[in-house]
Amino acid sequence: DDIKGGMFSINPSNTNGLQHNFHFSSANVKDNKAKDTQGNAMLDLWADAPRWEYSTAPLADANGRPLDAPQAGAGGSAMYLSDQQVLMLSNFKNFPTKAITVEFWMWSVDACRQGTPFSYATGGYNDNDNTFLLFNYQNWGVSVLEDEGTYDDHRSGIASTDGQWHHIAVTWSSSDGQVNLYDNGRKVWTVTRSKGKEIPSGGTLVIGREQDCQGGCFDSMVGGKGKVDPVSGREYGPQDFFGVIDEMRIWKTVRTPKQIEQSMAVALHRTGTSGGHFNDPSIKLNDPDLVAYWNFDEGQGYQVKDQTSNGHHLHAANMPQWQVVRWLSVCGDGVIEGVEECDDGNTKSGDGCSAFCQVEDNFECDRENPSHCWHSQGARHTHAEIPQDATKGGGTSSSSSGSGTSAGRITGIVVGTAVGILAAGIAVLAWVKRDVIFDAFPMLDDALESLRSRLRGDGGGSGPRFAGLDTLDPEENLELAPDFVSANRGRYETLPGGRQNGL
Repeated sequence: DDIKGGMFSINPSNTNGLQHNFHFSSANVKDNKAKDTQGNAMLDLWADAPRWEYSTAPLADANGRPLDAPQAGAGGSAMYLSDQQVLMLSNFKNFPTKAITVEFWMWSVDACRQGTPFSYATGGYNDNDNTFLLFNYQNWGVSVLEDEGTYDDHRSGIASTDGQWHHIAVTWSSSDGQVNLYDNGRKVWTVTRSKGKEIPSGGTLVIGREQDCQGGCFDSMVGGKGKVDPVSGREYGPQDFFGVIDEMRIWKTVRTPKQIEQSMAVALHRTGTSGGHFNDPSIKLNDPDLVAYWNFDEGQGYQVKDQTSNGHHLHAANMPQWQVVRWLSVCGDGVIEGVEECDDGNTKSGDGCSAFCQVEDNFECDRENPSHCWHSQGARHTHAEIPQDATKGGGTSSSSSGSGTSAGRITGIVVGTAVGILAAGIAVLAWVKRDVIFDAFPMLDDALESLRSRLRGDGGGSGPRFAGLDTLDPEENLELAPDFVSANRGRYETLPGGRQNGL
């Protein structure tokens, strides 16, 4: 009875034995800590910046009245995909044949599966079941007409499952066979696939599952929905996409880097917290090169409608999990996300980081959270050069002053050597006792880890990891796990409205 009585209430009526109670409401969250209403503890909100979504739990207000379900704001809705869903379009007419660009937004923290967001098949196993396939978000790969490359270029070495929103785009052209992979607007991988060949139309498209035959033969764990291959017959392990998909488009041309960047940049204002409906002015629904566009903003039902007039609607075979999220970046929250170049915690222009979180002219900004900006005319960390004659005083030099200078130099050398030996001894002692020091001063350990992260080129911070991606050599067959993202203390924010927040 106690349990039942507390299911729909923020504060249970019977508090006997209640040790901790965390609400995650704005009144109970301050300085990255959630207050325990029992007064026994503070919950430290530490790690990557939290990802918020509106709670769909069947909660009630203080008077017991059910709270309304969350409503999509300007950011619309998205769809959560897993092995419990088959999102499919059969007999895809007019699928691009000689050139194609597929772009979409995704979010995932899956570290176990080789998730596949896009699978287009026109035949059975090893007979064009991989007509156009983007697979393995742990280590992206692309297959065109069964050409998945060789051992040297089979995988990209790029992962996108770090718990941040990623804009993924892949292009292919029959004329030269070139495949380009983009992550957050930046080209990160180029290979060659099926030069001179053409992709047949009329096949089956599945979003979030990998087809080994048209419309099925999915490599899934036990319990997966749809036409699933036997576990003993799996070749690569489970390949289902676990995460959120939004704003997917198919073009019958190779989009330029500038066009892909623009498609990503328009999402800067999709905060998902204000009223109105999001419309992308740069996307013309009657564009003859736009084959299909799914914005996943239905928020209910089993159909994802094609926003163009081509009628390529997706159908969900099982109960969809629609998501209402605080979408992507919020300029001024002190956390670099999406295509933000900086975020100094405000939306004022003139301080180096503009009202739209872009670096202003004649300024430079670091990638910290929040950003720090400075005039590019004068470097942020400079040491004024001492003029050569500054050490000579105002008069002319004499032999006595020269002797004094020589003696001073000898004394300086002796003192410097002693100080160096002492510093080396302290450094050795600190290294030996580093575990004790890090336990006593954990922020020092965090600072050193951040420095190591920067030296490795993985960027740091909670925004997209641009630095270092273009230096990866796909021939090294790197296996980058999602934990390449270092932890950081992001700004903790709650969402507006009558509903409580979930984390």
